[in-house]
Amino acid sequence: MVKKGDVVARLDAELQRIQVRLMCLQASNDIEIKSNEMRLHFRKTESARVRELFRKKVTSKRNLGEANVERDLARFAVSSARMNKQIAIANLKQAEAQLRRRTIKSPIDGIVTEISLVIGELAHEQAPIIKIAEMHPLYVSVFLPIRLYGQIEIGTKAEVRPEDPIKGTYLAKVTVVDKMFDAASRTFGIRLEPLNKNYAIPGGLRWKINFQSDGA
Repeated sequence: MVKKGDVVARLDAELQRIQVRLMCLQASNDIEIKSNEMRLHFRKTESARVRELFRKKVTSKRNLGEANVERDLARFAVSSARMNKQIAIANLKQAEAQLRRRTIKSPIDGIVTEISLVIGELAHEQAPIIKIAEMHPLYVSVFLPIRLYGQIEIGTKAEVRPEDPIKGTYLAKVTVVDKMFDAASRTFGIRLEPLNKNYAIPGGLRWKINFQSDGA
């Protein structure tokens, strides 16, 4: 028996762990940002100095223009470094997600019915690893004569009794009523769900159904 979220398999993830460590180093590296911020500070100071010299007519307009261009290029470099930082963080999140996907967890509460792969075998997206049967809610499929159509509705209650050797009578309610008839057998299908929280009822049984009257 497994619960939702239980780990049922782990795939080899050495490459993914290395990738996460690499992306973590890149995401935590601030050297590019800090060095470009220092360069920008210098270029701003230099641009202001040249502007003052130009105002005093000590330097040419060309020198002022070059100083301003260098300042703007330094500003673009800081923006680029910050963008690279955000990309590195996004790549880290992606690598962490890929690493998490190497751990297979049960999506439901249920019972393991088959283990398809064992340690050392190759797993891929199309190869099942493990089969888990959801036993609660338990589905009971019933085919009724079409003369009963309209009398059995979603929410209709019934007593259901499984075949031997399982004993007991269980309460269930209708959760699905087919909208299509089977022309050959003149029947329609319904589905009931008896409570099975403690997994007392195995799957794959035949049942006897006794629908309750109104008000029961």
